[in-house]
Order: sequence, then structure tokens, then C-alpha cells
Amino acid sequence: IATATPQPAPVAPDAAIIDGCPTLAQSYSLSCEYAAASAVTLFWGNFVSEDVFVSQVPSSPNPHLGFRGDIYATFGGLDDYGVYAEALVPVLETNGYSANVFYGGVDRLKENVAAGNPVVVWITAGKYTPRTPVIESYDGKSFTLVAGEHAVVIYGYDSDGVYIMDVASGSYAYTAWDSFVTRWSYFDQMALVIAPK
Repeated sequence: IATATPQPAPVAPDAAIIDGCPTLAQSYSLSCEYAAASAVTLFWGNFVSEDVFVSQVPSSPNPHLGFRGDIYATFGGLDDYGVYAEALVPVLETNGYSANVFYGGVDRLKENVAAGNPVVVWITAGKYTPRTPVIESYDGKSFTLVAGEHAVVIYGYDSDGVYIMDVASGSYAYTAWDSFVTRWSYFDQMALVIAPK
């Protein structure tokens, strides 16, 4: 009896970088998530501006459902906060993109970057600033908030760290894996992959 040979899972290369990932600085004090997503749409050539997200993402105390707080407020707090990946998906899909949220997985992050997909990730600001997650609930659902929540675009990696386009400054940065994974893990390694439909 012939048996199928199991195929190994694809393994991402040790290093990859996406050429041409644009820089974009956020327009509002708390619009990093919109700016990061906008930058990826700019990369793909069908630009969806921050203001499109501002007009189409609802408000909600739960950032998985909509924008929490005031987009003009001071950065770093929990009441005026921002938004998580799931709330961006409908806007991206309405504007011609497929948008997939995943949690967990350095390997999955690497696989996407190696395939040429810049990835929006949620991390905390401050490379070595320890944070204490806060659990809140709204409408019967619990969610985690973390002071200093920030979103950036990962466009490359190597054995030592990740290449970041930081919308706070509209510039490129490089961060060691240990710092990046610590900061990403506060959000259960939340990530958003945006690609043309």
C-alpha cells in the first residue's frame, strides 16, 4: 500500500527584506494604526488614507470593535487609546484589499515578509519599557489594554532583529528580536496582513 510522504511545512529564509516599503508619518496623535495600514496600501499602489479609516471605523470602548477614545488626545493612555486589527478589516476590504488578522507566530510573520507582504503589528512604544496589561470588559466581552500601544509596519528581518517602518516619525528603524517579541507579545502578537484582492 502506497502512503503519501508528508511534506514539510514551508520554512522562511533566515533573512528577508521588502524593497520599496514607503515611509508615512501619522497625521493625528493617536492614528498610528491607520497610518501603518495606509502605508501598506501605499506600497500596493491603491492608497487608502488615514481619513478614510477615520470616517469608516466606528467608535467603541473595545478596540477590537472600533476606535477607543479621542484620536487627537495625548499618546500613551488607556482611555484615549486607538484601535486593534479586526476593526480595520472591513474598511480595507471595502477599498479593494484582503485583510487577514493573526495572533502569535514569529514564523508566520517571517513567512509573510519573505513572501513580500509588509505586516502591520501592534507593539508598545519604548524598547525596554516594561508594561502591565489591563483587562477590561464591554458588552460582556473582555479585552486587554496596554499603555503605550503603538502600531508599526514590519518590512524585513534577519537573525538579529526586525526592520520597522515607524509611523510615529515616518522613518525606518531596526529592533532586536528580544525587545520586539516582548513588546509584540503584550498584544498576543497581533498582526494584520493586507494584500490586493
